[in-house]
Amino acid sequence: MNTAISFDATDLDTGTPIGIDVATREFLRAKFRYSNDKIHHCVCPNQDAFELFLKYANNEGVDPQQCRSINPQNFEFHDVSIFFRYDPAIIKNALARKRFNKNLYSIVGIAHACASSGINSLIGRYIGAPIYPWDALICPSKSIRSAIQSLLKTHQDMVYSQFGIKAECPLQLPIIPIGVDTQKFDNNKNLGRRAAIRNILGTSDDTIVILYVGRLNFISKSNLLPLALSAKEVATQTNKKIELLFYGYFADKLNEEAFYETLNTVCPEINFYLVKNGDKRFPDGVWACADIFCSMSDNIQESFGITPLEAMASSIPVLVSDWDGYRETVKNGIDGFTIPTYMPPPGNGKDIADLYHREKISYGDYLGATSQSTVIDIVQLTQKLSVLVSNKDLRLKMGNLGKLRMQKEYDWCHIISAYETLWLELEKERQTSLDKSSPVVPSDYKNTHPDPFFIFREFATCSIDLSGKISLSITDWEQTLKRIGLKMSLILPTTLIPLDDLPILLGEIEKQETTSIKILIERLPVYDSIKLLRTIAWLAKIGICRYIP
Repeated sequence: MNTAISFDATDLDTGTPIGIDVATREFLRAKFRYSNDKIHHCVCPNQDAFELFLKYANNEGVDPQQCRSINPQNFEFHDVSIFFRYDPAIIKNALARKRFNKNLYSIVGIAHACASSGINSLIGRYIGAPIYPWDALICPSKSIRSAIQSLLKTHQDMVYSQFGIKAECPLQLPIIPIGVDTQKFDNNKNLGRRAAIRNILGTSDDTIVILYVGRLNFISKSNLLPLALSAKEVATQTNKKIELLFYGYFADKLNEEAFYETLNTVCPEINFYLVKNGDKRFPDGVWACADIFCSMSDNIQESFGITPLEAMASSIPVLVSDWDGYRETVKNGIDGFTIPTYMPPPGNGKDIADLYHREKISYGDYLGATSQSTVIDIVQLTQKLSVLVSNKDLRLKMGNLGKLRMQKEYDWCHIISAYETLWLELEKERQTSLDKSSPVVPSDYKNTHPDPFFIFREFATCSIDLSGKISLSITDWEQTLKRIGLKMSLILPTTLIPLDDLPILLGEIEKQETTSIKILIERLPVYDSIKLLRTIAWLAKIGICRYIP
């Protein structure tokens, strides 16, 4: 069995990495190390791309004679049983294969972020495409598979409604997580390396360093406000010296300004450091100096999350949001803690989806509007962070258990093995399956953009229940105004009730220690109930209120 990998001329080693590039690079390197393929086939557009492919092969000790370049225009792919591309754009390859023989080889893609309009339309085009049971779209997490299934179902329902055709998509959707090179992170337990990094930063040995790694983007990645609020509270509770360390980069000036504004306003007593990705003083990153890793992902753009794996491979206890792939990689209470997340139930984001579909808002606004009403349980985050800050033995125990689990379950040797098991299953399906062709559907039917709170409903711990309670966390109006005024607090106010009316809403919440959300909405019939629910969620997100399931 031979696998051909689609590979363009993009150098994946850059100073501004994104998750999919890191995953692609590490997958390719791992394939060279652990694959059973005798020949490594590369489908690449030109000689430059193949030279880069050879560079990666050489770095892993693979003889260039074991590498073969395949012309991408020759879709017959002799001697290849699997064609794999590290994205979901498999339709053009399926159409090209059909010109020769649909049983010629299997086509496999992988789904990462699936919130964009382009991906939505692409998934819709799977319906009616020449895709068969021996093809697959790998999903890194259960939540991503659920999102893909929901998108497919939405398009299938639309096709049936418009054409009366029950269109099936026999594509397999196996779950295979992203891996981690555990050996690469072995030295991050080295006390000498820890001391050296702390010396450069000017951090004492007894300081508790909480690390965040990744793009610093509150609109499309992760909002740091919950971490800032909890860190301040824990420093006061425990009387421990806490410092925040951020390793990453900013996509633009807005995110940079929001970053400094939030930390300087919310937790001015806590020192923080920003180390830009690729800083030559830290060729191996800053993992070794961290005591705790914290990442409160709250965005539907997230598809899996590599950094918690890298933290656990570095023997660092992790504190993450119970969100998408994070919940599958971190064992709550064993190698870290997962913090509950809540989002409005399905039906509360149709207008947001419609605005995005009609191009009235940007993709960033769409992500931000959804994230804006997605809640991290700040009280639980504070409690768990306090436990880790106060208990060195627990930090060491969790860190060691995390490292062990990464070695046993997530090291690339196991992940590549899972890929090759899938290849064999698809090969068997291809050799034995009867024709299960999808019906032909006109390709120009109208696209649909479903409610993000429906498509991504399994990303969060649970949906916000109307029977749940809401309570006020801040009673000082000046503090409330200051919190709302942060750039990181507010992304798309038009999806909420008018901000001028917040005193009315907060006044209703303040009347009782806790108030049922259902009753609260009934008390304020003048407001659109969907916008009101999203506003309540937003107030909980930024720590002005607390949602109690």
